Amino acid sequence: MRVAVLLVATVSCAQPRPSAPGPLPLATEVARVRDQIQVSPLEMVFSGVRGEVQDDEPVAARNMGGVAVTVAAVELVGAEAGLFRLRLDVRLPLVLPPSGQLMAQVSFAPPAAAAPGVHRAVLQVRIGDRGEPGPPVDLAGLVIAGHRAEQEPTLAQILEALGFAVDTGGTRLHLGAGRAPIGAEVHAPRFRRARPGAVSLYPVARFSANDEVPYGIESGSPRRPQPLATVAPFRGQTLNPDLEPDGRTTFDPGEAPFGLYEASLGKTHHTDDVLNGGRHLARVYPLVGRNRAPVPDAYAVAFDEDGNGDYQDCVFVIWNVAAAP
Repeated sequence: MRVAVLLVATVSCAQPRPSAPGPLPLATEVARVRDQIQVSPLEMVFSGVRGEVQDDEPVAARNMGGVAVTVAAVELVGAEAGLFRLRLDVRLPLVLPPSGQLMAQVSFAPPAAAAPGVHRAVLQVRIGDRGEPGPPVDLAGLVIAGHRAEQEPTLAQILEALGFAVDTGGTRLHLGAGRAPIGAEVHAPRFRRARPGAVSLYPVARFSANDEVPYGIESGSPRRPQPLATVAPFRGQTLNPDLEPDGRTTFDPGEAPFGLYEASLGKTHHTDDVLNGGRHLARVYPLVGRNRAPVPDAYAVAFDEDGNGDYQDCVFVIWNVAAAP
């Protein structure tokens, strides 16, 4: 997926920079100015087949302070920066007044010879007359070998690209369809809300057929499905797939335990093996950040729709829950 950055400045007439009551040490001055610039998002994750250019994604940099800031440069840095692309539609350096904003577009374009797997770089905003480093944007790109099933990324690569360090039980594509837990997997046919408030559920990867994927929760006795959203069709080989417009990403399950389900090609798959006729079609892993720190009350739920043991046909992340075996 190609990454392009389009910076469009919304600037009014340049305003003179107020003089400080006394000279500030250079490090203090740079830190003060750097803290004025806010970038969004702080991380960008891309995926794409090597040799193919992907869609642009936006980045914004905004001056949140009360004085003008000079944006000296915007650049891609890092050993793997060549896999990403940056386009600037304004000439730098540029004086960004208070409340001024730069809009950017980033894209991912891994060459045909790029190695499959996760590649990283940084989008660096440089500020001031000396071009001091401002706030960075971390870039991650998942290079996919091709369009055939055996060329799909592994569950380990998917979670790594998303910024998680999870032991999935192996680095191979097919992890096996047995019911015994592998890696850091936990037994979690159902969940309970961990704290008062909403539970969040997002699909973060889809590597299977291009059909739509309705999903939701199920609770009660007998189990009653409660639809939440549908992964849009023709999003079968990507990270962070689009949802249909009426989808919900948060819900309130109350105090009752609940399981998850998703459906593809006319078949429904559950986190509870009993509802799958004994087949183990979902593996659940506690989330761990790249810094190896556990993410509280958060899990990855990885579905295997066709029983071949890859567990990356549809992957979800759920927050504010605890496993309820």
